[in-house]
Amino acid sequence: MEISSLLTSAKIAYDLAKGITALKSEVDRNQAVSKILEVLIAVQTDALSMQGKQSSLTSRITELENQLEQLKNWESELQRYQLKHFAFGGYAYSLKPGMENAEPPHYLCASCMNQRKKSILQPSSEAFLRCSLCPEEIQISHISPGDAGPKWDARTS
Repeated sequence: MEISSLLTSAKIAYDLAKGITALKSEVDRNQAVSKILEVLIAVQTDALSMQGKQSSLTSRITELENQLEQLKNWESELQRYQLKHFAFGGYAYSLKPGMENAEPPHYLCASCMNQRKKSILQPSSEAFLRCSLCPEEIQISHISPGDAGPKWDARTS
């Protein structure tokens, strides 16, 4: 719609310019030149408006392409993990066998993963893992106060 309006205005300016030589009086020629300038200013204003809209759309496309790339990268990263259920009721993501990429064994917070955040759970005691980004805490073993059992090791859990 805007492009056809722009072309129509340009055609009007062209037609006025073609007919200017046929005008006999200087007053008529000055009025025709004034009308041509008026139309050209409108054409320029429309062109600048369309250029601004195009720039805005180009920026939005770039933003959406970046979001799509991030989503693809996240999905690819998520495929490296599997959801694990611990005996005491908690869930965490662990690396699938063969997907380690030289990373040490670790667990990721399930709550954070659902929000597209990767947070490695840290031991808060021998029986619990805690997320540093959210309040999630997972019990991984049963340790009584007097039990001096072995330290937790992600490779054996």
